[in-house]
Amino acid sequence: MAKSRWLILPGAVVILGMLCVAVFSLGVYLGKHGLTQDGLQYQTPRTNGAQPPGDAPAFGLAGAPARTPEAAGLIRRITPAQVELATREGPRTILLNDAAEVRLEDGRIGSRSDLKPGDLIAVFGQWTEGAERELEAEVIVRLPKQ
Repeated sequence: MAKSRWLILPGAVVILGMLCVAVFSLGVYLGKHGLTQDGLQYQTPRTNGAQPPGDAPAFGLAGAPARTPEAAGLIRRITPAQVELATREGPRTILLNDAAEVRLEDGRIGSRSDLKPGDLIAVFGQWTEGAERELEAEVIVRLPKQ
C-alpha cells in the first residue's frame, strides 16, 4: 500500500509535464494563427518576392518592377543629382542619373518634376561599388497618398 502511494507522485509529475507541453503548444499555435475566426484559418504562404500569378507586379503598383524596392520613404529634398529620403532606417541619399525612370501612381511614366518634397516614393536600383555603397536609382515609383 505504501509503495502505491509513492507511485502516485511520479504519475502526477508526468501528467503535469504533459499538461505543460499541451498549454505551450496551444500558445504557439494561437500566437501564429490568432484567436479570431479569420486568424484560425490558415494563411496563404508568402512568395518571398516572386511574381504572383496574374499581371500585377509583386510590389502591387502598375509599372513597378517585380521585386522589393531597395528604399522607400518620404522625399525630404530633391536636386538634379540626388534625392534625400526620410526612411524608417533614417535619412538616405539616392543618386539620380539621366536613365532613372519615374513612374506615377497609375503606372504612367512621369518626370523628375513630378516629384515634390513630401511625396512617398519607392526606389528600385543598384548599389554602387566601393566603400560608400550608395543607391543609384533605376526606377522611382511615386506611391499613392494615404
